[in-house]
Amino acid sequence: MEGMTIGKHESLKFYIYLCQKIGSLEVVRMRRLAFVIYDIGQTYNTITSGSKGEGLDLKGSDMDVMFIDRYFKVYESETEVVLEGQRFNTIKKEKIITLLTNFYGQGINCFASSETLQDYQNQSNESTESLISRNGRFLQQIMPTLYTIRTMSRTDRVLRLLYNFLHSSRTGISRVLFSLQISETSLRVPDETQYPNSSGNKHHYFSYKQDLSHLVIGLHLDAVSGLLKLASFFYVHKNYIASLTIITYALQKCTDEKIDISFFHFTKTFNPMQKHVLNLMKKEKFHTIMKSLIIHPCRFEKDSSTIPQELQHDVNYFHPLPFAHFLNFLCYYHLYDLSSCRQSLHRLQQAKKTLTKCETILLFPDCLNTVIMCGICYQLMGETNLAVRSFREAAKMDTFNTTSAASRLSSLTS
Repeated sequence: MEGMTIGKHESLKFYIYLCQKIGSLEVVRMRRLAFVIYDIGQTYNTITSGSKGEGLDLKGSDMDVMFIDRYFKVYESETEVVLEGQRFNTIKKEKIITLLTNFYGQGINCFASSETLQDYQNQSNESTESLISRNGRFLQQIMPTLYTIRTMSRTDRVLRLLYNFLHSSRTGISRVLFSLQISETSLRVPDETQYPNSSGNKHHYFSYKQDLSHLVIGLHLDAVSGLLKLASFFYVHKNYIASLTIITYALQKCTDEKIDISFFHFTKTFNPMQKHVLNLMKKEKFHTIMKSLIIHPCRFEKDSSTIPQELQHDVNYFHPLPFAHFLNFLCYYHLYDLSSCRQSLHRLQQAKKTLTKCETILLFPDCLNTVIMCGICYQLMGETNLAVRSFREAAKMDTFNTTSAASRLSSLTS
Protein backbone atom coordinates (compact mmCIF):
# COMPACT_ATOMS: atom_id res chain seq x y z
CA MET A 1 0.00 0.00 0.00
CA GLU A 2 2.80 2.35 0.91
CA GLY A 3 4.47 1.67 -2.43
CA MET A 4 1.24 2.42 -4.24
CA THR A 5 0.88 5.68 -2.31
CA ILE A 6 4.41 6.75 -3.22
CA GLY A 7 3.84 5.83 -6.87
CA LYS A 8 0.58 7.77 -6.99
CA HIS A 9 2.27 10.77 -5.35
CA GLU A 10 5.09 10.71 -7.92
CA SER A 11 2.59 10.34 -10.76
CA LEU A 12 0.57 13.35 -9.59
CA LYS A 13 3.78 15.29 -9.02
CA PHE A 14 4.90 14.58 -12.58
CA TYR A 15 1.46 15.49 -13.94
CA ILE A 16 1.58 18.88 -12.17
CA TYR A 17 5.08 19.39 -13.55
CA LEU A 18 3.90 18.61 -17.11
CA CYS A 19 1.00 21.05 -16.71
CA GLN A 20 3.54 23.74 -15.85
CA LYS A 21 6.04 22.90 -18.58
CA ILE A 22 3.84 21.66 -21.43
CA GLY A 23 0.33 22.71 -20.47
CA SER A 24 -2.81 21.32 -18.93
CA LEU A 25 -5.13 18.97 -20.79
CA GLU A 26 -7.22 21.99 -21.75
CA VAL A 27 -4.21 23.83 -23.18
CA VAL A 28 -2.97 20.78 -25.13
CA ARG A 29 -6.41 20.24 -26.63
CA MET A 30 -6.67 23.89 -27.56
CA ARG A 31 -3.25 23.91 -29.28
CA ARG A 32 -4.14 20.77 -31.21
CA LEU A 33 -7.51 22.19 -32.27
CA ALA A 34 -5.89 25.48 -33.33
CA PHE A 35 -3.63 23.62 -35.77
CA VAL A 36 -6.52 21.44 -37.00
CA ILE A 37 -8.42 24.62 -37.88
CA TYR A 38 -5.27 26.02 -39.49
CA ASP A 39 -4.95 22.87 -41.64
CA ILE A 40 -8.63 23.05 -42.63
CA GLY A 41 -8.08 26.46 -44.17
CA GLN A 42 -5.13 25.51 -46.36
CA THR A 43 -5.32 25.41 -50.15
CA TYR A 44 -3.47 22.08 -50.22
CA ASN A 45 -4.28 19.13 -47.97
CA THR A 46 -1.82 19.38 -45.09
CA ILE A 47 -1.54 17.92 -41.60
CA THR A 48 0.51 19.72 -38.96
CA SER A 49 2.27 16.97 -37.04
CA GLY A 50 5.07 16.58 -34.52
CA SER A 51 4.93 18.01 -31.02
CA LYS A 52 3.28 21.23 -32.21
CA GLY A 53 0.53 19.44 -34.09
CA GLU A 54 -0.06 17.16 -31.10
CA GLY A 55 -0.41 20.18 -28.84
CA LEU A 56 2.74 19.57 -26.77
CA ASP A 57 4.85 22.41 -28.23
CA LEU A 58 8.08 21.05 -26.77
CA LYS A 59 10.92 23.51 -26.38
CA GLY A 60 13.26 23.47 -29.35
CA SER A 61 10.92 21.46 -31.58
CA ASP A 62 10.49 22.52 -35.19
CA MET A 63 7.39 22.76 -37.37
CA ASP A 64 6.42 19.40 -38.93
CA VAL A 65 3.90 19.47 -41.78
CA MET A 66 2.75 16.50 -43.86
CA PHE A 67 1.41 17.07 -47.38
CA ILE A 68 -1.21 14.66 -48.73
CA ASP A 69 -0.43 13.53 -52.26
CA ARG A 70 -3.59 12.09 -53.79
CA TYR A 71 -1.65 10.45 -56.65
CA PHE A 72 -0.04 7.89 -54.36
CA LYS A 73 -1.84 4.77 -53.25
CA VAL A 74 -0.87 2.25 -50.59
CA TYR A 75 -1.78 -1.42 -51.09
CA GLU A 76 -1.76 -4.15 -48.48
CA SER A 77 -0.38 -6.71 -50.93
CA GLU A 78 1.18 -6.70 -54.38
CA THR A 79 -1.70 -8.72 -55.81
CA GLU A 80 -4.06 -5.80 -55.28
CA VAL A 81 -1.96 -3.38 -57.33
CA VAL A 82 -3.42 -2.27 -60.66
CA LEU A 83 -0.46 -1.42 -62.86
CA GLU A 84 -2.13 0.18 -65.86
CA GLY A 85 -1.76 3.96 -65.82
CA GLN A 86 -1.54 4.22 -62.04
CA ARG A 87 1.23 5.38 -59.78
CA PHE A 88 1.51 3.23 -56.70
CA ASN A 89 3.47 2.76 -53.54
CA THR A 90 3.56 -0.74 -52.02
CA ILE A 91 4.74 -1.01 -48.44
CA LYS A 92 5.00 -4.36 -46.67
CA LYS A 93 3.44 -4.74 -43.24
CA GLU A 94 6.68 -5.80 -41.57
CA LYS A 95 8.40 -2.66 -42.83
CA ILE A 96 5.63 -0.50 -41.40
CA ILE A 97 5.86 -2.28 -38.05
CA THR A 98 9.64 -1.82 -37.99
CA LEU A 99 9.28 1.84 -38.93
CA LEU A 100 6.69 2.54 -36.24
CA THR A 101 8.71 0.63 -33.64
CA ASN A 102 11.79 2.70 -34.43
CA PHE A 103 9.82 5.93 -34.27
CA TYR A 104 8.31 4.88 -30.96
CA GLY A 105 11.73 4.19 -29.54
CA GLN A 106 13.07 7.48 -30.81
CA GLY A 107 10.09 9.25 -29.28
CA ILE A 108 10.81 7.81 -25.86
CA ASN A 109 14.47 8.78 -26.14
CA CYS A 110 13.47 12.22 -27.32
CA PHE A 111 11.34 12.71 -24.22
CA ALA A 112 14.12 11.45 -21.98
CA SER A 113 16.61 13.99 -23.31
CA SER A 114 14.15 16.80 -23.96
CA GLU A 115 15.19 20.29 -22.92
CA THR A 116 11.58 20.78 -21.85
CA LEU A 117 11.73 17.96 -19.30
CA GLN A 118 15.34 17.87 -18.22
CA ASP A 119 14.78 19.87 -15.02
CA TYR A 120 12.10 17.58 -13.62
CA GLN A 121 14.25 16.29 -10.80
CA ASN A 122 15.06 19.84 -9.72
CA GLN A 123 11.53 21.20 -9.91
CA SER A 124 10.14 23.18 -7.04
CA ASN A 125 7.11 21.85 -5.18
CA GLU A 126 5.69 25.35 -5.01
CA SER A 127 2.35 25.57 -6.83
CA THR A 128 2.29 27.52 -10.05
CA GLU A 129 -1.13 28.85 -9.12
CA SER A 130 0.43 30.67 -6.15
CA LEU A 131 2.92 32.41 -8.44
CA ILE A 132 0.63 33.49 -11.23
CA SER A 133 -3.09 33.46 -11.97
CA ARG A 134 -4.61 30.64 -13.98
CA ASN A 135 -5.36 33.03 -16.84
CA GLY A 136 -1.75 34.20 -16.89
CA ARG A 137 -0.38 30.66 -17.08
CA PHE A 138 -2.98 29.76 -19.70
CA LEU A 139 -1.99 32.74 -21.88
CA GLN A 140 1.71 31.95 -21.55
CA GLN A 141 1.10 28.40 -22.74
CA ILE A 142 -1.33 29.03 -25.60
CA MET A 143 -0.20 32.34 -27.12
CA PRO A 144 3.03 31.04 -28.76
CA THR A 145 0.92 28.52 -30.70
CA LEU A 146 -1.53 31.18 -31.86
CA TYR A 147 1.37 33.45 -32.81
CA THR A 148 2.96 30.67 -34.90
CA ILE A 149 -0.31 30.17 -36.76
CA ARG A 150 -0.69 33.92 -37.19
CA THR A 151 2.66 34.28 -38.93
CA MET A 152 1.76 31.52 -41.41
CA SER A 153 -1.77 32.66 -42.26
CA ARG A 154 -2.72 33.24 -45.89
CA THR A 155 -5.46 35.47 -47.22
CA ASP A 156 -6.96 32.76 -49.43
CA ARG A 157 -8.17 30.91 -46.33
CA VAL A 158 -11.13 33.15 -45.45
CA LEU A 159 -13.89 31.36 -47.35
CA ARG A 160 -12.73 27.88 -46.32
CA LEU A 161 -12.53 28.95 -42.69
CA LEU A 162 -15.97 30.57 -42.84
CA TYR A 163 -17.50 27.48 -44.45
CA ASN A 164 -16.06 25.12 -41.84
CA PHE A 165 -16.93 27.54 -39.06
CA LEU A 166 -20.58 27.39 -40.12
CA HIS A 167 -20.70 23.64 -40.83
CA SER A 168 -18.13 22.00 -38.54
CA SER A 169 -17.82 24.08 -35.39
CA ARG A 170 -19.60 22.34 -32.52
CA THR A 171 -17.91 23.56 -29.33
CA GLY A 172 -17.36 26.95 -27.74
CA ILE A 173 -13.57 26.71 -27.93
CA SER A 174 -13.64 25.71 -31.61
CA ARG A 175 -15.82 28.73 -32.39
CA VAL A 176 -13.35 30.97 -30.56
CA LEU A 177 -10.37 29.55 -32.47
CA PHE A 178 -12.21 29.77 -35.77
CA SER A 179 -13.16 33.40 -35.12
CA LEU A 180 -9.59 34.34 -34.18
CA GLN A 181 -8.15 32.82 -37.37
CA ILE A 182 -10.92 34.34 -39.49
CA SER A 183 -10.20 37.76 -37.95
CA GLU A 184 -6.45 37.41 -38.53
CA THR A 185 -6.87 36.30 -42.13
CA SER A 186 -9.48 38.97 -42.87
CA LEU A 187 -7.18 41.65 -41.51
CA ARG A 188 -4.61 40.74 -44.17
CA VAL A 189 -6.96 40.47 -47.14
CA PRO A 190 -6.82 44.21 -48.06
CA ASP A 191 -3.02 43.96 -48.19
CA GLU A 192 -3.00 41.32 -50.93
CA THR A 193 -6.28 41.49 -52.82
CA GLN A 194 -5.85 42.50 -56.44
CA TYR A 195 -9.02 44.00 -57.90
CA PRO A 196 -9.73 44.06 -61.65
CA ASN A 197 -8.04 46.94 -63.43
CA SER A 198 -10.93 49.28 -64.16
CA SER A 199 -11.53 52.92 -63.58
CA GLY A 200 -14.57 54.81 -62.39
CA ASN A 201 -16.31 55.52 -59.12
CA LYS A 202 -18.14 52.18 -59.11
CA HIS A 203 -14.88 50.20 -59.09
CA HIS A 204 -13.32 52.34 -56.36
CA TYR A 205 -16.47 52.11 -54.24
CA PHE A 206 -16.50 48.31 -54.58
CA SER A 207 -12.85 47.89 -53.55
CA TYR A 208 -13.31 50.41 -50.72
CA LYS A 209 -16.31 48.52 -49.27
CA GLN A 210 -14.61 45.13 -49.67
CA ASP A 211 -11.46 46.24 -47.85
CA LEU A 212 -13.45 48.02 -45.15
CA SER A 213 -15.59 44.95 -44.44
CA HIS A 214 -12.51 42.73 -44.01
CA LEU A 215 -10.84 45.25 -41.72
CA VAL A 216 -13.94 45.45 -39.53
CA ILE A 217 -13.93 41.65 -39.15
CA GLY A 218 -10.25 41.93 -38.18
CA LEU A 219 -11.12 44.17 -35.23
CA HIS A 220 -11.89 41.03 -33.20
CA LEU A 221 -8.27 39.83 -33.24
CA ASP A 222 -6.83 41.85 -30.37
CA ALA A 223 -7.17 45.11 -28.47
CA VAL A 224 -5.30 47.53 -30.75
CA SER A 225 -3.73 46.36 -34.04
CA GLY A 226 -7.01 45.93 -35.90
CA LEU A 227 -8.06 49.44 -34.96
CA LEU A 228 -4.78 50.92 -36.19
CA LYS A 229 -4.96 49.08 -39.52
CA LEU A 230 -8.44 50.53 -39.95
CA ALA A 231 -7.10 53.99 -39.06
CA SER A 232 -4.31 53.54 -41.61
CA PHE A 233 -6.89 52.53 -44.22
CA PHE A 234 -8.83 55.76 -43.62
CA TYR A 235 -5.59 57.77 -43.78
CA VAL A 236 -4.70 56.25 -47.16
CA HIS A 237 -8.16 57.25 -48.40
CA LYS A 238 -7.60 60.79 -47.05
CA ASN A 239 -10.34 60.53 -44.44
CA TYR A 240 -8.13 62.11 -41.80
CA ILE A 241 -10.84 62.93 -39.28
CA ALA A 242 -12.07 59.32 -39.19
CA SER A 243 -8.49 58.13 -38.85
CA LEU A 244 -7.80 60.50 -35.94
CA THR A 245 -10.97 59.38 -34.16
CA ILE A 246 -9.95 55.71 -34.34
CA ILE A 247 -6.35 56.48 -33.31
CA THR A 248 -7.55 58.36 -30.23
CA TYR A 249 -9.72 55.39 -29.25
CA ALA A 250 -6.85 52.95 -29.88
CA LEU A 251 -4.39 54.98 -27.78
CA GLN A 252 -6.83 54.86 -24.87
CA LYS A 253 -6.40 51.09 -24.95
CA CYS A 254 -2.58 51.23 -24.74
CA THR A 255 -2.53 51.00 -20.94
CA ASP A 256 -0.26 49.26 -18.43
CA GLU A 257 -2.34 46.10 -18.16
CA LYS A 258 -2.05 45.32 -21.87
CA ILE A 259 0.26 42.43 -22.79
CA ASP A 260 2.51 42.76 -25.84
CA ILE A 261 2.68 39.56 -27.90
CA SER A 262 6.50 39.57 -27.62
CA PHE A 263 6.06 38.89 -23.89
CA PHE A 264 5.22 35.26 -24.62
CA HIS A 265 8.49 34.49 -26.46
CA PHE A 266 10.74 34.71 -23.45
CA THR A 267 10.52 34.32 -19.69
CA LYS A 268 9.05 37.42 -18.14
CA THR A 269 6.96 38.32 -15.13
CA PHE A 270 3.56 39.94 -15.40
CA ASN A 271 3.50 43.38 -13.85
CA PRO A 272 1.19 43.98 -10.83
CA MET A 273 -1.47 45.64 -12.98
CA GLN A 274 -1.53 42.73 -15.43
CA LYS A 275 -1.80 40.21 -12.59
CA HIS A 276 -4.64 42.19 -11.04
CA VAL A 277 -6.60 42.43 -14.28
CA LEU A 278 -6.03 38.75 -15.10
CA ASN A 279 -7.41 37.88 -11.68
CA LEU A 280 -10.46 40.11 -12.24
CA MET A 281 -11.08 38.41 -15.59
CA LYS A 282 -10.72 34.84 -14.32
CA LYS A 283 -14.36 34.08 -15.20
CA GLU A 284 -14.22 35.73 -18.63
CA LYS A 285 -14.04 33.74 -21.84
CA PHE A 286 -10.71 33.34 -23.60
CA HIS A 287 -11.79 35.41 -26.61
CA THR A 288 -12.75 38.30 -24.31
CA ILE A 289 -9.36 38.18 -22.62
CA MET A 290 -7.59 38.13 -25.98
CA LYS A 291 -9.49 41.13 -27.32
CA SER A 292 -9.16 43.07 -24.07
CA LEU A 293 -5.53 42.47 -23.11
CA ILE A 294 -3.35 41.22 -26.00
CA ILE A 295 -1.57 43.61 -28.38
CA HIS A 296 -0.17 42.38 -31.70
CA PRO A 297 2.19 44.40 -33.91
CA CYS A 298 0.65 46.26 -36.85
CA ARG A 299 1.53 43.99 -39.74
CA PHE A 300 1.35 44.93 -43.42
CA GLU A 301 2.23 42.88 -46.47
CA LYS A 302 4.74 44.11 -49.05
CA ASP A 303 3.26 46.88 -51.25
CA SER A 304 0.11 46.93 -49.15
CA SER A 305 -2.57 49.36 -50.25
CA THR A 306 -3.50 50.09 -46.63
CA ILE A 307 -0.13 51.29 -45.35
CA PRO A 308 0.79 55.00 -45.54
CA GLN A 309 2.75 55.79 -48.68
CA GLU A 310 5.51 57.20 -46.47
CA LEU A 311 6.26 53.65 -45.18
CA GLN A 312 5.83 51.59 -48.35
CA HIS A 313 9.52 50.63 -48.56
CA ASP A 314 10.11 49.70 -44.95
CA VAL A 315 9.86 46.59 -42.78
CA ASN A 316 6.22 45.60 -42.47
CA TYR A 317 6.05 45.20 -38.67
CA PHE A 318 5.27 48.25 -36.56
CA HIS A 319 4.84 48.51 -32.82
CA PRO A 320 1.28 49.82 -32.21
CA LEU A 321 2.19 52.74 -29.94
CA PRO A 322 4.75 54.56 -32.14
CA PHE A 323 2.75 53.67 -35.25
CA ALA A 324 -0.32 55.33 -33.73
CA HIS A 325 1.63 58.52 -32.94
CA PHE A 326 3.10 58.51 -36.45
CA LEU A 327 -0.35 58.18 -38.03
CA ASN A 328 -1.52 61.00 -35.79
CA PHE A 329 1.32 63.16 -37.05
CA LEU A 330 0.52 62.43 -40.71
CA CYS A 331 -3.17 63.21 -40.30
CA TYR A 332 -2.47 66.51 -38.57
CA TYR A 333 0.18 67.34 -41.15
CA HIS A 334 -2.34 67.03 -43.97
CA LEU A 335 -4.83 69.06 -41.95
CA TYR A 336 -2.16 71.82 -41.58
CA ASP A 337 -2.29 71.57 -37.77
CA LEU A 338 1.43 72.05 -37.02
CA SER A 339 0.93 72.42 -33.27
CA SER A 340 -0.68 68.98 -33.03
CA CYS A 341 2.05 67.65 -35.36
CA ARG A 342 4.70 68.65 -32.84
CA GLN A 343 2.77 67.06 -29.99
CA SER A 344 2.50 63.80 -31.92
CA LEU A 345 6.20 63.92 -32.81
CA HIS A 346 7.10 64.45 -29.14
CA ARG A 347 5.04 61.38 -28.16
CA LEU A 348 6.68 59.40 -30.97
CA GLN A 349 10.10 60.36 -29.58
CA GLN A 350 9.05 59.15 -26.12
CA ALA A 351 7.91 55.83 -27.58
CA LYS A 352 11.26 55.53 -29.37
CA LYS A 353 13.16 56.00 -26.09
CA THR A 354 11.07 53.29 -24.45
CA LEU A 355 11.65 50.79 -27.26
CA THR A 356 15.38 51.44 -27.66
CA LYS A 357 15.87 50.61 -23.97
CA CYS A 358 14.66 47.06 -24.67
CA GLU A 359 17.41 44.61 -25.62
CA THR A 360 15.11 41.92 -26.97
CA ILE A 361 15.82 40.98 -30.58
CA LEU A 362 12.08 40.58 -31.15
CA LEU A 363 11.70 44.34 -30.74
CA PHE A 364 14.44 45.13 -33.24
CA PRO A 365 12.13 45.80 -36.25
CA ASP A 366 9.95 47.95 -34.01
CA CYS A 367 12.91 50.05 -32.86
CA LEU A 368 14.25 50.41 -36.39
CA ASN A 369 10.92 51.46 -37.84
CA THR A 370 10.30 53.91 -35.02
CA VAL A 371 13.60 55.68 -35.72
CA ILE A 372 12.69 55.88 -39.43
CA MET A 373 9.26 57.29 -38.58
CA CYS A 374 10.91 59.98 -36.46
CA GLY A 375 13.17 60.87 -39.40
CA ILE A 376 10.18 61.14 -41.76
CA CYS A 377 8.41 63.49 -39.35
CA TYR A 378 11.51 65.70 -39.03
CA GLN A 379 11.86 65.81 -42.81
CA LEU A 380 8.23 66.82 -43.31
CA MET A 381 8.63 69.52 -40.68
CA GLY A 382 11.68 70.90 -42.52
CA GLU A 383 14.13 69.93 -39.74
CA THR A 384 16.68 68.39 -42.10
CA ASN A 385 19.55 68.02 -39.63
CA LEU A 386 17.41 66.02 -37.20
CA ALA A 387 16.07 63.94 -40.09
CA VAL A 388 19.63 63.14 -41.23
CA ARG A 389 20.56 62.14 -37.69
CA SER A 390 17.56 59.79 -37.44
CA PHE A 391 18.15 58.14 -40.82
CA ARG A 392 21.86 57.71 -40.04
CA GLU A 393 20.95 56.02 -36.75
CA ALA A 394 18.47 53.77 -38.55
CA ALA A 395 20.97 52.92 -41.32
CA LYS A 396 23.48 51.74 -38.69
CA MET A 397 20.80 49.51 -37.13
CA ASP A 398 19.73 48.16 -40.54
CA THR A 399 22.67 45.81 -41.11
CA PHE A 400 21.07 43.98 -44.05
CA ASN A 401 19.65 47.10 -45.70
CA THR A 402 16.04 45.93 -45.51
CA THR A 403 14.52 49.39 -45.05
CA SER A 404 14.59 52.79 -46.72
CA ALA A 405 16.96 54.26 -44.12
CA ALA A 406 20.09 54.30 -46.31
CA SER A 407 18.30 55.68 -49.38
CA ARG A 408 16.56 58.37 -47.32
CA LEU A 409 19.91 59.36 -45.80
CA SER A 410 21.53 59.48 -49.23
CA SER A 411 18.80 61.72 -50.65
CA LEU A 412 19.29 64.25 -47.86
CA THR A 413 23.10 64.28 -47.84
CA SER A 414 23.94 64.02 -51.56
